[in-house]
Amino acid sequence: MSRATGVKGCSAAFPSSEICITVYITFITDTYSHCIVGYNFAESLEAVESIKTLQMALSALGAESHLNFIHHSDRGLQYCSAAYVKLLQDNHIQISMTE
Repeated sequence: MSRATGVKGCSAAFPSSEICITVYITFITDTYSHCIVGYNFAESLEAVESIKTLQMALSALGAESHLNFIHHSDRGLQYCSAAYVKLLQDNHIQISMTE
């Protein structure tokens, strides 16, 4: 996530297979500072896991700092879920998704 000055934040989830277990790592970076501001490890790509990541990022950035942010992601089901989109909208964060 980032300020609406043309800098975008990204969300991504990557599977990591080790010892016969798949773990999805979801993270949110501030593209401007290149810092990871939220992350989560989970065994599924359910929206609730990505919501935990977003909540961590919002908490780390503070209430006023996420005004005029743009959240950029792919069109993964977790990022399109009603609960995830509502959390973004409730925090006045613009939504951007790849085509």
